Amino acid sequence: MFTIAAAHHQTELALIYVQNASCIPGFSLHQVSTAPTSSSLIPTPLSLTSVSLPSFVINRSRNTILAKWLEERGVRVFNPAIVTDLCNDKRKTYEFLRKHGISFMETAYDIQTVTDWEYPFVVKPACGHGGDLVTLVGSKKELAEHLQKIKERYREHPGYVLQRCASDIGKDLRVYVLGGKIIASVMRSTYDESFLQNLHLTEGSNFTSSIPDHSYIDIRSNYSLGHAAALHTLTDEEETLVQRIIPLLPFDCIGIDFIYDKGHPVFNEIEDAVGARMLYANSNIDLVSLYMNHIDHSMTSGFSVGSK
Repeated sequence: MFTIAAAHHQTELALIYVQNASCIPGFSLHQVSTAPTSSSLIPTPLSLTSVSLPSFVINRSRNTILAKWLEERGVRVFNPAIVTDLCNDKRKTYEFLRKHGISFMETAYDIQTVTDWEYPFVVKPACGHGGDLVTLVGSKKELAEHLQKIKERYREHPGYVLQRCASDIGKDLRVYVLGGKIIASVMRSTYDESFLQNLHLTEGSNFTSSIPDHSYIDIRSNYSLGHAAALHTLTDEEETLVQRIIPLLPFDCIGIDFIYDKGHPVFNEIEDAVGARMLYANSNIDLVSLYMNHIDHSMTSGFSVGSK
């Protein structure tokens, strides 16, 4: 019997929408809460101070410091701290992948470096997720106002990312990867083809400031925002990109997201605490059971903390 600790943030549970691990043979669940202090401080795992450390932890808190605290005490963390650290700050993600030759849309982290960019372009919080505060800005005034919103919402991590907009708006691909293998892929879309044709944004065209009003255009295609999603069979080009990323870090369970520019997939981000609602809604794939099988295999075959 393994003791599993589920590190959570607010009401998000570790086991991907499973309320209780008692239904999974061989595992017992102990949920971990951290002190409500600044994430820049060492988070004391309150519920671990009076009990023995668990066999392993599924960390969906996006808290790197907690993951490191556990790993330093010999606890296997899924995903490892290095994955949490690199994948929950888009700036770190992009620069890490840039070093490994993975391309993405032209990106900047300082408004002083984009004075010659043509509007509109994308602004998003560096540490955001779920599409929060991801938007197009069409002027210096809009840019300043949106950066202020990010600063207020993400007080501890006010960094931001500026990015050229991909041509194929409102469309992205989520690829679920578990234990180094592709489990499934889901295409998400905000608009139907007729809407895009009315904008003269058919596949392969350019998204530019010639659009008279960008304010009604939502570039986000997140399933959690109510947009459409369907299972997708990867093209050779898409699969090649995924297979180039998988070996770069000791991933356990993640989602790799791509957007599309002129009909070609372009890396967008990696989801560490990846959600699975749209996978359950569109398939019979039981990601939780697959994940627990992966954990069981990892624990019984031996491991070193933070290694693949």
